[in-house]
Amino acid sequence: GRSPCASASALAAAPMQAGISEASTDFLSTCDLEDATWLADDVSTRTERVWELQRRTTVFQSDWKAPFLPHDGRKRWRWVDMNFELHALRRTIGQEVSAHSSGPPLDTPAGWVQSGDWQHECNQETDDEGWQYAIDFYKSDAKWGIGMMGRSVRRRLWTCRFVEAPMEDTTESESKREGPATPCSQRTKASSHVTISPPSMGAFFPSEAIVF
Repeated sequence: GRSPCASASALAAAPMQAGISEASTDFLSTCDLEDATWLADDVSTRTERVWELQRRTTVFQSDWKAPFLPHDGRKRWRWVDMNFELHALRRTIGQEVSAHSSGPPLDTPAGWVQSGDWQHECNQETDDEGWQYAIDFYKSDAKWGIGMMGRSVRRRLWTCRFVEAPMEDTTESESKREGPATPCSQRTKASSHVTISPPSMGAFFPSEAIVF
């Protein structure tokens, strides 16, 4: 069966800053920041983007798989950035593992926390599963369409929202490193059991001052 498509309404409802217009959220690949790997939704959230690429053996077959021709180059990793290059957040895995990953094999960017799952975009410019089709992996959006007739490759855009990780309280961190403080009641009780030794006679009669 067909997998459910992600709705773009949640992205469109986010505050539009960093020069991103509301219309650009209709389809993220055609926004003004076309080459950007991620979009800054506001000061505390960001949306990562990644293309999933596939190729079939011939136009008469439906054996879609990761790109496999020699000239496909880095596209053979299946998961690429907006320029069809290796994604900056890719995990340290080999090409074969990446090509067989059913979801984006990407790490969480440093200083951020993943909010929700990776989902593929679906709108009027894609089919029901979010795919667009073309004769080859063109960077121009104008050469991609919904119909797969006579087309050998396809692409699908995945997105995921991330929020800034909370700053750690340095005071609390220091106290944890130093260990728990002794409660006042325990300190008072402990001090009441201290044995005070009387001063030695030498303290009153220093040897230097004794005259016979």
